[in-house]
Formats: sequence, C-alpha cells, structure tokens
Amino acid sequence: RYEASPGGIELALRNVGAMLKAGQTAPAEAERLVDRILSTHCRLLNVRADVRSGARSDHTLDGLNIRGDVTPQQIESAVCRFLREQAKDASRDPDTPRMNLLLSGPSGTGKTEFVKYLGVASQTPVVTRMGSDLLNKYVGGTERSIRQAFEQAAAERAILFLDEADGLFQSRERAERSWEVTQVNELLHRMENFDGVLVCATNYAARLDSATLRRFTFKLEFDYLTTEGKRLFFQHQFARLG
Repeated sequence: RYEASPGGIELALRNVGAMLKAGQTAPAEAERLVDRILSTHCRLLNVRADVRSGARSDHTLDGLNIRGDVTPQQIESAVCRFLREQAKDASRDPDTPRMNLLLSGPSGTGKTEFVKYLGVASQTPVVTRMGSDLLNKYVGGTERSIRQAFEQAAAERAILFLDEADGLFQSRERAERSWEVTQVNELLHRMENFDGVLVCATNYAARLDSATLRRFTFKLEFDYLTTEGKRLFFQHQFARLG
C-alpha cells in the first residue's frame, strides 16, 4: 500500500507497538495509526501513499490446482454477473441466491491472489479482514466487529474477504463457551442478509460449522501446483523475457 522502505515500515510498526504496549492507543486504532505514520513518511519522501493492493497485471488462472463443482473461470463470470445485476437493481430479491464463496486449502496455493483477481476482474474494491483481527476478548466485541466488517463492505459496495475464517466459523457442536456459539450465529445472520459478495478462506475446512458450510454458494478447494501447473506458470512468468 505504501512505497516505503523496509526501514520506514519497521519504524512505524515499532512505534505503534510501543504505544500499544504503553496503553497509549487501543488495538482497534492500530491500523489507522500505522496508516497515518506511513502516509506522512511517504509525503516527506515525495512518494506515493495508499497504493491499493490488487492482483498482478499478469496473473492467470491457468495452471492453478483447484477442485470444485465449477471452474475458477465460471466463478469469475458468476461474480461479475452478480455484481452487475446488483448495480442495476439495488432492491433485494429474497429469492436471489447469495454469492458466498469458500476457498479452502494449504497456505501458498493461491487463495488470496484469487480474491484479488476477482476484485480486479469485476472492478470492485476488496475489504479484507483476518479472522483473528475480528476476535475480541470482551463480551459482544467479536459480534460487533463482524457486523462492522459487513456494514463497511456494504457501504463501499465491496467484496468482503474474510481470511483465516476457521477462527470465526468453528463448529458449535464442539463449543465450550457461549460466545463461541453467538459469534457463529452472528456470522450466519450476516451471510443470509448480505447483498454483496462474501469470500472466506481457510486452511482447515474440516473445522467449520456444518450450518455455515451449507450457506456457501460455491466451494473451491485449492491444492499445491502440479508439475504441469508449475510448467505453465514458469512459461507465463518468463515469456516476456524471451
């Protein structure tokens, strides 16, 4: 997001970390504070700030090792068509299927980059929230964070991307505390009433609540590249050097 040197980023994070440790700022304010420090840093150096992250311009779906009922290309078409229809008619039809996607699989298999690609392909901003960022130790805090994430995505007409979602969608059957149930209930409620595109990613699909799994319109399972996939990516990435 910022054309800052590693040293500038390290200094900003160190300063914010010290303020958090000293109780001079709240954890919820950390991201805004980092943004303010790095934006100021960039202005002083006369470089760009707030460079939004997106998919690489040369990103391709060819070669990805993805299993599911539909292809990634079909998902892309469905998401773009869904967003176009929403833009034409904002009134909510209760019979319209929700566009909730579940991406599962090991780290490094392309889940996050796929979400960025969807944002670029559909010309739609992506609001990203880590599951761990939404968890709150105070009663009702997690539910409030979940609600705010959905409300922000709705206000910005953005794709909502919940990464590491297994921390939020844990099975209620194995819940030991009441808040573990209420946070899943809040998510299910938001999923049912969200008019935009929701994408959740997890490395541990088996841990997800069974009712949550039924709420996803499409499920894609990512795996490590095959030998053929590696060859395709190699040829694609280095073709411009030929």
